[in-house]
Amino acid sequence: MAYVPPRRYQELRDLCRARARLARHATQAKNELHAVLTRRNIHPPFKTPFCRGWIRFVADLDLGFVGNATRDEALRRWDHYRREIETPDLALSKAAASFPEVPAIMEIPGIGLFSALLIIGELGEPLRFHDARQVGAYSGLTPRVDQSGGHCHHGSITRQGSPWLRWVLVQAAMKAPQKDKALANFYTRVRNGRARRSRASPWRGNWRKSAGFACAAITG
Repeated sequence: MAYVPPRRYQELRDLCRARARLARHATQAKNELHAVLTRRNIHPPFKTPFCRGWIRFVADLDLGFVGNATRDEALRRWDHYRREIETPDLALSKAAASFPEVPAIMEIPGIGLFSALLIIGELGEPLRFHDARQVGAYSGLTPRVDQSGGHCHHGSITRQGSPWLRWVLVQAAMKAPQKDKALANFYTRVRNGRARRSRASPWRGNWRKSAGFACAAITG
């Protein structure tokens, strides 16, 4: 039987998903702009892409008829989605006050306000999970197990459950080694050990650790 979350969790889930879709469209426009510049070997003299100076520099370039049209369309599209994201961001900042577990989840390396709210919305009522293992299984980050007699093979992750929850945990896991020394050391050990012997992703352990941290933070 499929889990149906209470209304406040469902509304938070829908709002976070809508915001994530807008962010993906904005990122697509940014990637297209980077591609236009890369094809012409142009490197704007700014450390931060999409700052005001960067945008003015790119907008003033003469890239030819096709290049100018592509750039202008991508800039308009990026600016449109950037403005659209402001509305759900404001709603999410207000909604955060209704979920007291948000500050605890934000203590997890690589997780900010939006990521914390997305995790809460996708997991729903936290007390239905007994431990981090159940959260990992629900998010589809646990490995497939093939057992037959004395044989036991652990394959790729199951990818069951919410793809949005998986996505945000993967994003957090990729940032975590930059902010937490213990997780950085763990990632390095996995990369230098198991990843050499198989095609297993060195990020996989960090994915499950992020899920475990989230479970501990939510259940308190």
